[in-house]
Amino acid sequence: MKKIILIDDNPDDLLLMSQTLEYAGYHVVTYNKAKDALRDMSSEQPDLVVTDMVMPDMEGFETVEYIRSEYHNKLPVIITSGSSKYFYLAEELEVDGICLKSSNCAELIDQVSKVLEQ
Repeated sequence: MKKIILIDDNPDDLLLMSQTLEYAGYHVVTYNKAKDALRDMSSEQPDLVVTDMVMPDMEGFETVEYIRSEYHNKLPVIITSGSSKYFYLAEELEVDGICLKSSNCAELIDQVSKVLEQ
């Protein structure tokens, strides 16, 4: 079973996305702070990181930059956001997927499955 680290500061979004991913058959470890997720990254050994773009403790672009520097682009990352206005930053970071948060999470499942099938 593939393991996903999911980072989002909004508890409702975190719960909805984690339940959706678990229902789709993934093992999900959730964090509401990016710094906590990055601290545990080595011990968790995820197959994928899904992170919100806008968070108070550490922005999504900072999280991606840290992952890229520590894991040399070997760990795929998907960025999520409630607004597409931040996606240009995600594209500049060359993330593996970009997903607009939505109530049905279909786009998230599609992005995750594409990334993990590569």
